[in-house]
Amino acid sequence: MLPWIQQYMYMNKKTIAIVMFSIAVVFLFVFTPSPTFAQNDPAPDVFGVTDFDESGTVLVSTDIRVIIMRIINVLLGLLGIAMLGIVIYGGAQIMFSGGAEDKIVNGKKIIVNGVIGLAITLSAFTIAQFVLNKLSAATGTGRTQTGLRGPTPPEELTFTASGALGRVIKDHYPNRGQTDVARNTSISITFTEAVDPASIILNTNNSCEKDNGEEGLDGEDFIPQDLNVPNNGCKKIVVVEDGENIQKDKPFYGGCLGNGAEAVCDTVNTATIRIQKADDEEGPQFNEAGDLIENPRLPAIVYASYEGANREVKTFRIKPIENLGSPEEHVWHKVEVWGTGTEDGVEFGVKTARDTNAFGADPDNHYMWEFETGTNIDTTPPTVVSVYPAVGRSIPRNDTVSITFSEPVDPMEVQGTLSQDSSFHNMIFGNADVSGEWKISNGYKTVEFYSDQACGKNTCGDTVYCLPVADIAAEYEDYEILVRTATPQQNAAAFAGISPGVMDMAGNMLDGGDDGVNDGKPVVGDKKVVGENERDPDNYHWEFEVRNEIDLQPPYIKTVTPLVDAQDVGERAALKVTFSKVMQLQTLYDVGIEEYGGAEVNLASIWKRPTFERSCDQNNPSNCHTEMTVQHRVFGPQGKDLYYAITTTSTMKSSTGNCFYPGFGPENQNSDCAVTYSQEFPYLVESVTDCIPTEEAVAINAPNSANNDTGCAYTINLQNNENMQPDRDTCVEHLQDPGISPPSGQPGQ
Repeated sequence: MLPWIQQYMYMNKKTIAIVMFSIAVVFLFVFTPSPTFAQNDPAPDVFGVTDFDESGTVLVSTDIRVIIMRIINVLLGLLGIAMLGIVIYGGAQIMFSGGAEDKIVNGKKIIVNGVIGLAITLSAFTIAQFVLNKLSAATGTGRTQTGLRGPTPPEELTFTASGALGRVIKDHYPNRGQTDVARNTSISITFTEAVDPASIILNTNNSCEKDNGEEGLDGEDFIPQDLNVPNNGCKKIVVVEDGENIQKDKPFYGGCLGNGAEAVCDTVNTATIRIQKADDEEGPQFNEAGDLIENPRLPAIVYASYEGANREVKTFRIKPIENLGSPEEHVWHKVEVWGTGTEDGVEFGVKTARDTNAFGADPDNHYMWEFETGTNIDTTPPTVVSVYPAVGRSIPRNDTVSITFSEPVDPMEVQGTLSQDSSFHNMIFGNADVSGEWKISNGYKTVEFYSDQACGKNTCGDTVYCLPVADIAAEYEDYEILVRTATPQQNAAAFAGISPGVMDMAGNMLDGGDDGVNDGKPVVGDKKVVGENERDPDNYHWEFEVRNEIDLQPPYIKTVTPLVDAQDVGERAALKVTFSKVMQLQTLYDVGIEEYGGAEVNLASIWKRPTFERSCDQNNPSNCHTEMTVQHRVFGPQGKDLYYAITTTSTMKSSTGNCFYPGFGPENQNSDCAVTYSQEFPYLVESVTDCIPTEEAVAINAPNSANNDTGCAYTINLQNNENMQPDRDTCVEHLQDPGISPPSGQPGQ
């Protein structure tokens, strides 16, 4: 064989290898699927000017940065194909050179240049793909990982018994899927409706409600029963036994009698609230003789929060007797909260205060969530991260005072009725005339004070409440608030509420000085008075001014995320609503998520859980607003293309007690909604910019008249009168029409 033929064949083998390798690499990078996205068809946006308690909005976006990166990816893919073509062209020149040295050299140069170009293109593609993935995760427009360590909780795949969150269950701690939870944590559950504590709690300590109205153990209003004898200090109730009316002591549910290790506490009904390791057997195990041999449900003490004049119970704090999990490994736990039923012939289940099944409207008849405990014990104290109003700032007297902590705190110690006659004294005003109620929200991190002193009406006709100003002729009055810390907790019984004061879910006392030093709890004198020594750490204390004026300006929605009429919304996309003013957080739980469109969904109701942040203008610290983020079940599960309508109602109120009415919100993706109100009459609209409903629609439909009010306004085909609906339910029904919200791939109106 001639030398040049030998050389050609050798070079041909290298050329073929290079070409085949280049084809494989380009195929791998260009044709490998990118992260998929839930293709949610555009949802009409509904910012309803509606009947007083039915104002609706729809929010649903692909971030412009993600769109740009996708375009870059496509261009790089095309460039990679072009580079591959150059490599193939160089190889062809060598293969058909006929032994001509100049053609072989030229072909080699073309291949080398093509490979270099291909390497640069693939590097750029890799970087672009990395940036795209990060942007998708950050903006919620792609399928991101759950962030859970260890096995994914089953409900993340099946959505079993999850729909009650936001409907029956208002909030709970730990959160769904939360990881690395401290082993010594408590579990808190808040219901949307008042429930019967006897359906959740066993009166293990045999206590009764006090009858004489005096404070019991450290401010509690219960005492030990004395075998149902007359004049034992217990309230009496009449029960029917064997057809006869019998007078008995009224049991008290949710407290401890005694101190420290001697305390005897009420316990949770483990058939109603079941706490156990996620992989344990479903229920108690019995032998053939009927004896209990194993019970995977963890025993726990339980405390109930009695709210308001009617002593309604919605919130419970449950402390397992033993620490959860293991000091050596992470462990998944599940909590099940059951509606009414029977187990081994015994009735169980959560009942409302109206004596009905709390889960009566829920097809699963229970709610279940999972969380993972780490190996650590929490010894870090909570701190105060923000207060409203800020130190030294002023607010109108119908504003709502709030405190936000660094972590979830024990709801038993931070919410309660405040008055001269009440037993609650963990957070008090320097002004003795203040009365009302502290209420917790925002994942058990924010506490708000709601005054009970009426002072006017808002645009919905609801009563507005004010902080008192002693001198009606004065421009303002100085205010101060004291937040009392707890004492160190020694065991589960002591952590059941024996020692009042602010603490976190693990029993760590408030570090009011935020210095990491345990300064202890200052001595308390008169529980209703701010003592001079109590302004020191580890209590927290701040001062502000209350202006002798009332703010009646309604709030509106400035921005929403995802944007109006957005498509390609990620399955875990964050839902965000930015209001024009600081809001009363308790009223924002009315946010709703409607899911519809296309084929039958066949999934559990979508769950929702709002959280909140307050932001202030750096140039104008008095100009503050609330941003609401709604956590939710994944959008478009199991590859379905669905529509989503996010609804808000006029029951939502600003911190000054003004309702979300008229329901202004952004009209399109390009600008924020802006509403200007009259200086002389702050509830009258002067101008509306880039909002729906428009200023003209508000004027035409007489927004101050419930009979003429419009209940549904959205951006598509606004010239069509059918797009203005009388109320929220009719609006949602209209949006579900296939002509308005067509199945995937079909045109709409």
